[in-house]
Amino acid sequence: MRGPYRKRLVLSPPQVTHFRPVDVPPGDLDRERLTLDEYEAIRLADLLQLDHQESASRMQISRPTFSRLVMKARNKVARMLIEGRELFITGGHCEFIHPLQRCQECGALLEEEADGSISCRECGPSRCDDVAPTSQ
Repeated sequence: MRGPYRKRLVLSPPQVTHFRPVDVPPGDLDRERLTLDEYEAIRLADLLQLDHQESASRMQISRPTFSRLVMKARNKVARMLIEGRELFITGGHCEFIHPLQRCQECGALLEEEADGSISCRECGPSRCDDVAPTSQ
């Protein structure tokens, strides 16, 4: 029997979490869900072009687990592009190295400072919301 999932380490949540074709009415679209750990796998393997061993090490998972993650992620992105699906990036079993917050006053994206505080450059100290809450 399989044990519980280990949390995968993700650099930071994506700033954009929803994509859809503009020439298809929203009601006619099938949805595709890309998890945050799949998003990180694509970022490491395809954007940064790291090998699977280095990528797995950064996410603190095994190389075979990373390979399965990136294969699933690529398949979902391909379906989105070829079949014209709506893509949402959400959920997964992960922890963020650099969590993001959004200022409730102006909507700016904020990163935690080295001292652990979060403050908007425009509004000063303000109430913030998590952009991508941790795992589900």
